This record gives sequence, structure tokens and C-alpha cells, in this order.
Amino acid sequence: MFDNKMLNAFPQISHTNLINILKDMPGPKDLVVEHRLFKPLEMFIDMKSLRLYGVEKVYKLQESVNPITNRQCVFLVSSNLPATKIICDLINSCLSMKSLAEDIIKIILVPRSLITIEKQFEEEGVYGYIQIFEFQWDFIHLGDSLLSLEMIDFYKNVFVEENQSLLIPVAKALWTAFMVFGFPKTVCVNGKSSTAVYKLLNRFFTERGKPNINNQSCFCILDRDFDYASVLLTPCTYASLLDQVVGIQNGIVEIKKNDGTTSIKNLCNPDETYEYVKYKQFGDVLNYWKSKSKELQDKLEKSKKLQLDEMKQYVTQELQSVLMSKKNLTFHIDASEVVSKVIGDKFIDYITLEKNMLENRSRKENLNCIEDLLAFGKGSANNILQLICLFSQSQDGFTTIELNNIKTKFLHQYGFKYFETFHVLEKMNLIVKQDNNSVFNSNLNKIISINKTKQIMQNMMQKLRLVDDSEHCMSAAFGGSYVPAIGKIIEIMCKEEMPEEEIVKLLSNYSFQVNDFKTGIKTIYVMVIGVDIKYHINGSSKIGNSLLVLAGILPGARAVNLSNFTGHLSLIPGDELKQNFSSPPLTVNELMLLFVANAKGNNRVQVSKVAIDALDIHSPYLQQRPFHLDSQARHRCQQRPPWLREYGHGQSKSSDTSVSVAGRPPKRQRPLRTGVHIKTRLILRLCGV
Repeated sequence: MFDNKMLNAFPQISHTNLINILKDMPGPKDLVVEHRLFKPLEMFIDMKSLRLYGVEKVYKLQESVNPITNRQCVFLVSSNLPATKIICDLINSCLSMKSLAEDIIKIILVPRSLITIEKQFEEEGVYGYIQIFEFQWDFIHLGDSLLSLEMIDFYKNVFVEENQSLLIPVAKALWTAFMVFGFPKTVCVNGKSSTAVYKLLNRFFTERGKPNINNQSCFCILDRDFDYASVLLTPCTYASLLDQVVGIQNGIVEIKKNDGTTSIKNLCNPDETYEYVKYKQFGDVLNYWKSKSKELQDKLEKSKKLQLDEMKQYVTQELQSVLMSKKNLTFHIDASEVVSKVIGDKFIDYITLEKNMLENRSRKENLNCIEDLLAFGKGSANNILQLICLFSQSQDGFTTIELNNIKTKFLHQYGFKYFETFHVLEKMNLIVKQDNNSVFNSNLNKIISINKTKQIMQNMMQKLRLVDDSEHCMSAAFGGSYVPAIGKIIEIMCKEEMPEEEIVKLLSNYSFQVNDFKTGIKTIYVMVIGVDIKYHINGSSKIGNSLLVLAGILPGARAVNLSNFTGHLSLIPGDELKQNFSSPPLTVNELMLLFVANAKGNNRVQVSKVAIDALDIHSPYLQQRPFHLDSQARHRCQQRPPWLREYGHGQSKSSDTSVSVAGRPPKRQRPLRTGVHIKTRLILRLCGV
């Protein structure tokens, strides 16, 4: 296992980065935190540390409470428009009643600021009153060899909405991690997003420095879609079922009791009971609770018969641990009761059906079983969706009639709010629809793709022997029905039962890019891009748990999990930029696309003077007035020049204003539009003007 000092480095780095931001805000301040960020923050900073750097009160971000006073107010929110819209409304609410002092409102965006958010602040008329900072925490240690970035809505943003803006923080976190661990000599990459992250990582190595090379380690990074089956299957271990039914966030579990109270436990804290049972079959765990309860009861009964001297020794040495064990056992028994009530007697039905689908038995009978479970309400909407997706992946997809039939039944049973969910699942190819028309029509490629998907899955299961119910096998995570493909590949690399050439060939057959593979690997860092798939189906942590089982079988294996940024693209040289802009047909729209495509991570182009000249030449409808650039404004945390800061709040502009104001009357203190076209205005912002 890793040295604890190395693992403890990550919360210390995150702690230091946040404190450095607070140091730039001297004086007393209030901290307003988005509710989804509280749990990750608790992993690396506490209230005592915040108070040392001026934080007097901490609020939860909500529309009904306005925390803005005459004191500094620091908002810590994720990079999403709904959260920043609440901030805009709170600021405008204060502006309608009183004026605000300069530099009083600071906004820390996690993990980075985006041009869309800055545009929103400007359109709401609050940009001149705020300062924007960026903060990104590093990997969070969740026990064993499991590290997680705990990014919110990662799968939804990157895979569903195809928003690549979260990839830069991933690459930055990896750069930090490998500066601590050393970079593996062997690298295996699979997937579009993983390839992009690996390229960004190499760029950071060039710009920020390279770590030491570790010849006996391997870095395996792959997209979540490489092995969807391990997410869709029903887990059988205690930890996996606890996550699927109750939910584990940042290592914390919350259980609501019958009396209305909530029991909270941090699974990252030392707990011998949980360490012993977390990877055991759920049925075995229930039997263990009985024996453990009897053991603790015997210890307490024995303590009642102790002599005075023995009692003193017992109180000082053993009593505390016995009481803590009793408290932990009580929590896990309550959690097991919740899990048992949810999975009930349908657990065996699910396991049997999933095994039949994986072994490609009786397609029609499997579909009928899903419809029966749906009709009798055996399972939640997420459970049925998992079965539908697994059927599609393993049984050659759905015909149009089959899909329409089961979709109609599902919507009638669980509500039409899931209509969009089916659309997303089809978009992600988790639900595949066959085409019953002639193969000569325009959908021929789709048919080929469906058959290819099935062939790849069946081929992978056969060649990698993913159906294995032998003892001490990773398939125990799914009741012996399936071995996670990622874990199996890592096992092949570690055990060295095959020559190097055959291992490389095997990886290449499954679209892996292999760099400098050598045997003798003792440590493997595994990162799965997009583990959090809770956007439309439950069970995000199962692959992480499966990899941790592997870590128990092969002590050299390390699991790096990613739960839940436009790429940091190269800078355009000035000469190349001038050459691109020398083409007369280049329109303003094309200029905008060119700037967006080549913008740096902070969405600013360094050669802004050339860009302004190009816009001045090739956009006749732009006002022919000189632009005065502020060469000192280098960072987005700095305020804009006065002529932009004053813009939009009824304040007069100076006589040397570079951009005139359109004659549109103001409405509710909203900013006035400039005379430049809105798309051109976006370019000016990208240029750093």
C-alpha cells in the first residue's frame, strides 16, 4: 500500500491552495458555500482553519437568505449557471436598496471560471462589483488505495452534454498526483476523453515540470464506456449495495431512521467492522452481525464481573474501543436493514436474469422477465433502467416495437418525467435500437454498429474469461456472474502469465494505446474517466469497489478513481495569427470561432493587439475608434478598466471611452449593450480587452 505521508499530501495541497486564496482577501469575511460543496470541503479544511484567515460566518447558498452586508462576502460555488444566477440576484437585490463598496464581493469558482459565467455576470450588471477566483481541490483519499476527485455532474457534463470544460482540472490533478508519486514509464490509454486528458497532462509536464520516472509502475486511463456492464449489474458486496441503495458521497453515508433522525458516518474514519465486511457478500454480512453482536455483549457482561483493579484497567484500555465498536456495529446493522428492505426478495431474480443476459440465453424470455418485474413493481426506476440497458448491451439491442412497448410500460409505471432519460440513454448508446427496414436504407451503418457492439462485448467476455465463478475471483463483486473487464486487464498485466508482445497485442485489440510496456509492473494507477453515472442510472462506485477487490488479490495494484474543462489548447504564435487574419473573406463569425477554438485555459488570447487590429480591418460596421488596452490587467481576479466597470449602473463614462453605447434604455439596472455586435463583443472579451 502507499505510504500514508504520500496520501496525506493531497488534502494538505488542497488546504494550502484554498488558504492562499483567502490570504488575498485580508480582513473579516463571510463565506457562502453551495450546498453540494460542503462535504468535499470537509475532507481537507475545518472551521478552525477558516477562522484563522478571517472567516467569521459560514452560510449555505440559497435564494431566501441574503448574506451580503458591509463586510466582505466570499461565495464558493461550482461552475454552473444556476448557482451564479443566485449570486447575481442577491447582488442586484442589495443594489436596489443600497450601494455596495468596491472589492466587497469575491467569488471562488470550482473548479474553474468559464466565459459563459463571466458573460452572465456582465449581462446581469454585476461584473464591476465582483472579483473572480478559481479553486480546484486535488484528489481526495477515500480509504485503501482509492483516490477520487469527487467532481459534481462529471458524467453528465462530459459524456451526455459533450462539454469538455472539466478535462483541464482532471489533467491538473493528475499532474499534481504524479509529482507526488512519480510518473509511470508504461502508459495505457483508451477512449476519447482519456486521450484528451493524457495530451493535456503531457502539456502540463512541458509547462510546469516533469516528475521522476518510475520504471516499475503503469498508468492506465480509460473512459467509462469501455466496460458499462460492471456499472449496470447488481452488486453483491456490502459496500456496493450500501452505495447503490443509500448512497456514499465523499465517503459519508447518511441513514434516515424511523423516528425521523439521521445517522451520519464517515467511512474514511477507522472502523474495523467496516474494513472486515465491505467486500464480503451481503448474505455473509448479515450472519456476521449476529456473531459480532454476541461477542460485544459477552465483553460487556464480562466487565460487570471485574474486580476494582481490573475495572480500572478495563476502563482506561478497553472500554473506549468496545463502545466505539458497539456504535459502529449499530450503524451498520441499521444500514443493512435499509438495504434489505429495498432489495427484498427480488435480489435473486435480478442476479439470475443478469446472468442469463450475460451468457446470451433466451433473448425473448429475458425481455419477458424485465416486463414482469416492471409490471409487478419489483424494483425502483433505476433498477429497471439498469436491466433495460444491460439487455440492450448484451442482447443485440431492441427492435422498434420492443423498445416502444417497454418504454410505454415504463413511463406509465414511473411517470413521464423519465421520457428525457430514455432519450439520453439512446444518445449514449446504452439503449440501442435496431432498424427493421431494408439494409439498403440510410440506417445500414447503425445496424453494423449494433452488431459490432454485441460482438465486441461477447468477444471480450470470451477472450478475457469474464464469466468466472471460481473462488477468490473478482466476480464475487457480482455474485460470480461477471469479472469487471478493467480489473481483468490489470490482472493480466500484473501476473505476467503472458509474454510482453501478447499483452500489448491484447490491449491493442481493445483500442488501447500502449506506450513502452514492460513486464515487472508492481504498481498500477487506474483512472476511469466518468465513473459517476448517477445522472440517469444508479450505482456509480461499483467499478471502484471492483478494483479495490483486485487490490486485495494483487497487493501491487493501486486504484485511482474519478467520480465525478475546454481543453488547454496551444497558443497561437503571433505570425501565424497575422497570416490567418490577412485573408479578406474572414468574417466576424469566423474570427469568433477561431478565437474560441484556440483560446487558452483561461479563455484569453495573449496576442490581443493583433486581434483588435484584425477586427478593426475586417469588420466595417465596427466603429472606427481606437481601443485602449489595459496592459496591466493580466488576471481575471483583477477588476476591469473603469470604462467597463462603470458600464451598466447609471454611471457616466469617461470621455475616452473606446466603445460607444447603444441607445437602448436601461431596465432594472441591467447593463447597456455596446454598439458592437454581441458575437464581436465576445471576441473582445476573449482578447482580454
